[in-house]
Amino acid sequence: MPLIYSEKYPDSASAAVWEITESAEELLKELNPSIIIPGFRNENRKKEWLAARNLIKLLSGKLYEVCYDSFGKPYLNNSSAHISLSHTKQYVASILDNDFPCGIDLEIITPRIEKVAHRFLCENEKAFLQSESTLEMLYVIWGAKECAYKIYGKGGIEFSTMIEVFQFRYSDSGQTEVLLRTESKAYKYSVFWKQLGNLMLIRSTSEKHVEL
Repeated sequence: MPLIYSEKYPDSASAAVWEITESAEELLKELNPSIIIPGFRNENRKKEWLAARNLIKLLSGKLYEVCYDSFGKPYLNNSSAHISLSHTKQYVASILDNDFPCGIDLEIITPRIEKVAHRFLCENEKAFLQSESTLEMLYVIWGAKECAYKIYGKGGIEFSTMIEVFQFRYSDSGQTEVLLRTESKAYKYSVFWKQLGNLMLIRSTSEKHVEL
């Protein structure tokens, strides 16, 4: 399983990205042979599932059972560490934070996002898009909102009206902030992005979280 990106951040988080090139049988070899695999009909989905668990094992140093709460948010059984996962095509990304809830998003950069941008952009975000980097900025905005949504972890969030990404200028890597508003509270998170070739990786942890 080729590791194409791995980084330990200055805070308590670390993240990595794998490109899946192996068969399901090869991926299983690195895990406990007795692990119970869900009955996937799609072979690619099975490989994603196995690759994600290999990735978490790499980041944590242990083979944890990945469970999901009632909102579909993943967590590690018998561990206080926080995780987040993202899949796109043959790639899998994971972030692990020993102290704080976290979110990660990985996307392949293609023009198709322009056709659906109106579904997640707010007016302020439309106003600061740079013409020379519109495509990449759309992926940063989408990924930032995905991270905030994953950290919040309770569902019921409309991306275009309840999550707003603060203005930023695009470069291959950078930082911005994102604001998530519910009816009763608002939360602000710092978000970091990094372009890896034709991939956009966005991550956030709630160490920088401010409840407004």
